[in-house]
Amino acid sequence: MSETRMAGRAISDIVSVCRHARPVSTARWLTSFAAHLTECCTTRSLVAADRIWGRTGARFRPPGGPVISLPTAYTAGAREIVGRL
Repeated sequence: MSETRMAGRAISDIVSVCRHARPVSTARWLTSFAAHLTECCTTRSLVAADRIWGRTGARFRPPGGPVISLPTAYTAGAREIVGRL
């Protein structure tokens, strides 16, 4: 995958997290992303940033829907799912 396409996908996923995750979940994820930026760039994946939700759970509000609280066991693919909303 080209660098431009990877960067565009990462930006899209970050915007989706900011748009759909609740403020506390967003802050935790963005902090984790900043702390693991080097790993995310090296692996070309945001999975390192996602691990924070695996420890804390996350809350989302899909467009026009209620707030969804995901327990830690179900957050592994939450960013990718939220990114497709």
